[in-house]
Amino acid sequence: MYDYISGRLVSRRPDRAVIDAGGVGWRILIPLSTYERLPKREGADARLLVVHHVREDRQALYGFATEEERELFEVLNSVAGVGPALSLSILSSMSTEDFRAAVVHGDAAALTRVKGVGKKLAARLLLELAEAMRRRGPVPGRAAPLSGQASDAALALVALGFDRREADARAAEAAKALGPDAPAGEVVRKVLKESRG
Repeated sequence: MYDYISGRLVSRRPDRAVIDAGGVGWRILIPLSTYERLPKREGADARLLVVHHVREDRQALYGFATEEERELFEVLNSVAGVGPALSLSILSSMSTEDFRAAVVHGDAAALTRVKGVGKKLAARLLLELAEAMRRRGPVPGRAAPLSGQASDAALALVALGFDRREADARAAEAAKALGPDAPAGEVVRKVLKESRG
C-alpha cells in the first residue's frame, strides 16, 4: 500500500520516528539501526521505506533506512511465532549481514542472544530461512564454513571472548599461514600473539 514516506522529521526515538508529510504526522516504528541513520536534527528532511502492517485490532507503519532491512523484516514476519515487534527486536540487535551469517552458518547461539528468541524459535529460523539467506549470495567475511583445526581454534577463540565472525576469520587466516597439519592450539596461539601486536 505504501512504499515510503518522505517529509520533515518531527521527532526521533530509538524505537520510533514521526515524519510530517503532507500535513500529517506519521508515527513510524523503527529498528535501532534505522534510528542511527536518521538525521539528528528535528526539522531535517527524512525518508523511510515503510511496511503497513494490519491486524484485527491494530494498524502500524514500520520504517527502514534500507531495502535490505525492509526485506528482512518481511521475511522474518513470514515465520510462525515471529511478529513485527520481534522482527524489529532482531533488526535492532544485529545487522542484516550478521543475521544472514548466523542463519547460513547455523549459529543458533547468536540468534538466542536476541531478547525474545529462545532455542526453539532459533531452530525454526535456521530451518525455515537458511535457503532464503543463502540465495542472497555469500556472507561477507564468512564465505565458507571452517573445518578441522581452524574450526576448533575458532571455538576456543570465542570462549576467550572473540566475536564469532572475527574468531572464524582470524582462525582461518592463521591456519592457512601455519599449514593444514597445524594443531588447533598453535592456531590459537598465533592469533593471540598477533592480537597483542
